[in-house]
Amino acid sequence: MKTIMTEQLAQHLQKHEGKWVALSGPDGALEIVAVGADAAEASAQAAKQGYTETTLLKVLPSDAAYVPRS
Repeated sequence: MKTIMTEQLAQHLQKHEGKWVALSGPDGALEIVAVGADAAEASAQAAKQGYTETTLLKVLPSDAAYVPRS
């Protein structure tokens, strides 16, 4: 399954900078289904709404970058 990040989703993610979001949707077309201060909270909120398979994402500030360290 191919995951689809739409421009609309990217704009919605900006509203949740610094928070965790749970993403889900049919055929890889993701949408935000829950938001929380941490991954556990976002996951729990999504589960309460009936979403059993979600992708969790920490939304970084738009002026930040993720640089992995080895």
